[in-house]
Amino acid sequence: MGYKIEDLINENGNIKRIPKGFSAIEIRGPNRVILFNKNLSILLVKVYKNIFASRIATKRGVQYKFLTANDEIISYGKVISEKENIIATALDKVIVEIGEKIDTEKSKEILFYLYLIRGCLKGDKSSCNELHEQIYFETLG
Repeated sequence: MGYKIEDLINENGNIKRIPKGFSAIEIRGPNRVILFNKNLSILLVKVYKNIFASRIATKRGVQYKFLTANDEIISYGKVISEKENIIATALDKVIVEIGEKIDTEKSKEILFYLYLIRGCLKGDKSSCNELHEQIYFETLG
């Protein structure tokens, strides 16, 4: 079963529900919650309305990322989206390299596609729609 942040923490930053197999602690009042079990710990800090900063510690290492309240964070006792996070980080590096090494005029279209891909990976529906439209028009044109 998957758990979204909005299922676990209410709009005030307080614990609403604890996933099966986890324990939870509120640190220094609302807006800071630690979820943990024997394999991982997740620190969620409410930054703005529905934006959370997270620190996810697993046996493989520590990840830091920003999440929205409707992002699914736990699925069957495991943290999800590790692969997506790695791909997004790699895309960020590629975007920087292209921006530094290739003339801006030549790289505009490439960078545009990479930004759309990165946005789509992070769950931005408008980026996914725009990417779909761009690919659709490229195949017709």
